[in-house]
Amino acid sequence: MVVKEFEIEEHYDPVADSLYIRIIDDYEYRESIDMGENVILDFDKNHVPVALEIVDASKKLNLNPFSLKRMVEVTMQIRIKEEAIELHATLSVPVHNKQLEKPVDITAINDTDIPQIQTNFATA
Repeated sequence: MVVKEFEIEEHYDPVADSLYIRIIDDYEYRESIDMGENVILDFDKNHVPVALEIVDASKKLNLNPFSLKRMVEVTMQIRIKEEAIELHATLSVPVHNKQLEKPVDITAINDTDIPQIQTNFATA
């Protein structure tokens, strides 16, 4: 299995209550996959995961929007297997002068024939 590593940046839109996490490198967008649970994963033309969107982020993560705007760190691993796409992420956010880690773990069926790959992401 090919393993790729990327630096990412995040942006929280409080009006849309959406959290966007994307790689810093330039890429050519190809498609989005709905992972379920209000999580959308974007792929580039080479079938590499390049961006993640969490819709209704404050509700899904049970966090105040203010905390999401001040995110400290994001680490994420995406494994694409023949039968499934696995997302494991940890979002570190400040809550009452403490750093709280919020996990996001989702598995979806790989019904689009995306090749097997593992990608690791971390904030720059």
